[in-house]
Amino acid sequence: MVFILFLLAATITSISSSKLSTYADVLSERTSLGGMLIGTIFLAGATSLPEVTTSLTAIGINNPDLAVGNVLGSNLFNLLIIASFDLYFRNKQIFKGASESNLYTVYLGMLLMFLIFLALTLKLPYSLFGIGLDAIVLLFVYVGGMYFLSKKLLV
Repeated sequence: MVFILFLLAATITSISSSKLSTYADVLSERTSLGGMLIGTIFLAGATSLPEVTTSLTAIGINNPDLAVGNVLGSNLFNLLIIASFDLYFRNKQIFKGASESNLYTVYLGMLLMFLIFLALTLKLPYSLFGIGLDAIVLLFVYVGGMYFLSKKLLV
């Protein structure tokens, strides 16, 4: 029964993801935001909702390893998907066709991953109102990075 529910949820997620991509494309055409910004903020946020739910559930059952592994594993798996598509569609070469403005997103992603690396390695005992200083830094860097991206990509 669990397998049937999993397959049903996976099917609904796949259909919804396809529709999300279509609607994001329409949004990028009808607004001045462009595909890069729509993909980075809106589409990425919407498609990350399953990871958010999974991580919240993992935290709720007191399994932080599952939450961190889910998010980091999802990022790595997404990179594998892009690399696999690039191998499959050899004539298209996805990375060659992508805009150089993606570099700003890569820089932000690398900075955030480095901060996660430091947080996992150093395990600083500092907190503010019960929230780890590392999480606060990650939040501010992410919000600042998204603000920078929105200003940089709209120019």
